[in-house]
This record gives sequence, C-alpha cells and structure tokens, in this order.
Amino acid sequence: TVPVLYAQVRNDIYTFNEETGRNDIVEIMDATPTDHDIVWTGSEEATPFGTDKRFDAYQYFNTYPEALLEFLARHTS
Repeated sequence: TVPVLYAQVRNDIYTFNEETGRNDIVEIMDATPTDHDIVWTGSEEATPFGTDKRFDAYQYFNTYPEALLEFLARHTS
C-alpha cells in the first residue's frame, strides 16, 4: 500500500462546500483506504500561511517542510 499525504487550503473557494461546511478533500480522505494524513494550510491555521488562495499553498512545503519530512520518515525505513 502507498501512504498519502494531502495538503489543502482549508477555505479554498473551489473545494469548500458551503452546504456541508466541509472541504471536499475530507470526502476524498474518507475514501482513501491506505494510511493518510493531511496538512491544512491557510491564514487561520496553527501555522498561518498565505492568504487562503490556492496558489499560496503551492509554496507551503518550501517554507515549512517539517510535516512532509515527518510523514516521509514515518513511512520510509
């Protein structure tokens, strides 16, 4: 099996479903049968980053690689 690390802007206007109050990635994660985790990005997260626009998130791991490195360390040995 292949583990999956998702990264998503929590309030991305293209993936946040106002009817359910959830980001579509939650449904995708629920359907992921392998070990998985997510890094939420955005201006209101524990590690604030960007302006909640999708293009900002593309730079997240360049600035804060720790979550990616920890995920890789857990799944490679």
